[in-house]
Amino acid sequence: MSEANELKCIECGNIFTFLKNLRAHIKKKHPLLKVDEIASTNKDINKDLYIFTCDLCSKSYCREKNLNEHKKITHSSTKTIEILVSCTFCSFTAPYKIMDEHYLKYHNVSQNLINLEFENFIEFEIWKHEFEVSTQSYFVKNCGSSDMGNQIYSYYKCNRNGFYISKSLGQRHVKTQGSNKINGYCPASINVIESKLPKKCTIKYNNNHVGHESEIGHLPLDKVTRNDIASKISQHIPFEQILDEIRDNVSNNQLERTLLLTKKDLYNIEASYNLNNEAVRHSNDATSVDAWVESLKSDDKFSLVYYKSQGKIDENIVELKEENFLLLIMNDYQKSMLEKFGNNVICINETHGMNSYHFNLTTILVLDDMREGFSCSFMISNLIDEVVVRIFFSKIKELTGPLQPNIFMSDMAESFQNAWVVEMKHPRHRLYCTWHVNRAWRKKLCKIKSKPKQMDIYKVLRTLLQELDTDAFGKMFEEAVNCMSSDNETIEFANYFIGNYANCVLSWAYCHRIHCGINTNMHIERMHRTLKHIYLQGKKVKRLDKSLYALMRFIRDKAIDRLIVLHKGKICSKIKKLRKWHKTSLEMSYEMVMIDVYNSSWHVMSENVNEFSEVNKEFGSTNVNKENETSTIISQLNNPNVSNQSTFQIEKDKFKLNFEKMFDGISNLEELNVLKKCFVTAIPTLAALKNDSDKQPLQKLSSQQSPNKLKITPQRRFFSTKKKRTSKTNLEVPTQE
Repeated sequence: MSEANELKCIECGNIFTFLKNLRAHIKKKHPLLKVDEIASTNKDINKDLYIFTCDLCSKSYCREKNLNEHKKITHSSTKTIEILVSCTFCSFTAPYKIMDEHYLKYHNVSQNLINLEFENFIEFEIWKHEFEVSTQSYFVKNCGSSDMGNQIYSYYKCNRNGFYISKSLGQRHVKTQGSNKINGYCPASINVIESKLPKKCTIKYNNNHVGHESEIGHLPLDKVTRNDIASKISQHIPFEQILDEIRDNVSNNQLERTLLLTKKDLYNIEASYNLNNEAVRHSNDATSVDAWVESLKSDDKFSLVYYKSQGKIDENIVELKEENFLLLIMNDYQKSMLEKFGNNVICINETHGMNSYHFNLTTILVLDDMREGFSCSFMISNLIDEVVVRIFFSKIKELTGPLQPNIFMSDMAESFQNAWVVEMKHPRHRLYCTWHVNRAWRKKLCKIKSKPKQMDIYKVLRTLLQELDTDAFGKMFEEAVNCMSSDNETIEFANYFIGNYANCVLSWAYCHRIHCGINTNMHIERMHRTLKHIYLQGKKVKRLDKSLYALMRFIRDKAIDRLIVLHKGKICSKIKKLRKWHKTSLEMSYEMVMIDVYNSSWHVMSENVNEFSEVNKEFGSTNVNKENETSTIISQLNNPNVSNQSTFQIEKDKFKLNFEKMFDGISNLEELNVLKKCFVTAIPTLAALKNDSDKQPLQKLSSQQSPNKLKITPQRRFFSTKKKRTSKTNLEVPTQE
């Protein structure tokens, strides 16, 4: 019927758009009236309602939708597609109804239909769950429910029914137990009719499964179990504890689906209920990182946040190309620590394995007053060269001013040193990390073909490296160079050694760094290992947003560790050494100690080596400095999103206004799905907090699949710019003695 026409009830005056609604109203509200006389369905009587006439035949309809459906079915040249199913016993194919007759006639398989009635749909869902658990089966809806006025029809089929259609690109193998589909027709089904008035639910089910056995390995987890597990995950209960609780509660001497639960199932539940939304802001990693950066920029606790994504160009920094990715992070407390300790020791190094795009993490680290490492700034980039590092240092220089460390330590690459000298001040001591020097030597020893000579040369190099006397080192170095240069088998390695290490002995020899107090980048290497093995749980993380989340938690925990050191103290390696030296000094003769003229330092003679050690008197930090640093850390850790009970109603009203404003600003389906994901996360969390035993079933995240053969604008994604290297077979390196 046309929307312009209105149907009016002659008894009460209510207006209806459709004739069926008027007839239902009369039957319910005015049962004494004759509905066929007032609202007849006869076309001859209601000619003015049937205004949509087919131009190919004489049929007319009251709604344009019905006319279009009539043309599609009756006058369309294309035939109606009929769904065919296959017999599991033979190669016969036919529609559903004919297949049921085929099973009965040729295979003696009958449908045992059973009728049941429930008061409402919730009772049916409870029965369905208990029925599936007892029969070790699972029924799914292949299509949505049909609303037919006063009744809603829903159809559930066995989850093993149907054909396996692979959606993958063939890069992975099929699961070990095979597909859930039997590539045939299973007649087991549940047909549900939900009546609105009166409220009741009538079902007709057939539990006669054909073509498969009751295999528990092909059953998915039911919704009730998934909801319970989601509530536990939302309480941050460890996965190991959840699995232990399930496996310790075996009963009835019967195998159940929950006993086959694995960590992979828990991760799938966590992802489907969006319980990892603290790290993952969006399914697309590039969009999620953009959301992370926007949240950091809006946080006034961060002094430095520079972001240049792939696919974009920064007009202010022309050195960065379109494919370059650069993210710089430093909060206010990190900035204060860099200003406080940056003139002593600066360590800088990079690490990989934080994402699948080959974006490296570069860290600037200082040693605090306890000789412990503290990470002051981070750079994530797809390229590590002098240009990118100069941009990194220049951004820091704008906040802290030029820094001149006493010791600057990095790997063997000159990009860090050159960029630092250009942007900052020249360090007093430039040291190579001993581990990197040793690795470079062992890698280049393959230039020597003879294995015994490789071992001999390596021992000479290690002796040179660890020699503490300067004069002895000079003589040994000259002898080693002459020995390697005079041998034809070692002359190639000698040229490499002279060209790379002869002019920079001050940076790698122990004798020139005795009083520096640092030999390797062990602090920064430890920090990288802590990130990968503790905060990222030793997994190969593919998403960049998860690495960012781990990085933020690491910064928070390091600030709290600093609070513990300030207020409770901590037994670190420095304190252990001081206690050991103090105990030794109590037994030392006064003749071995010489005090200077100004009484500010002492010179102590060593018992084993003919040298003096200088001991200076230093004063600890004052209470004022301690309180200032404490207040800086507390303000950094302050979370404005956490409210106390006194401001509960105020914060609730404020959140409501912000939510309504955000909800009204949604303009497309993708934005709505993002909000729905956040809402799905809140349901199990609130259920766990209230400890409500009668939990309402949670809705799984809807995965919207795009139709085939549709031109879709591809999403912006990260990509790797690292060049692939061909594998080289190196000779076995000698063992270190």
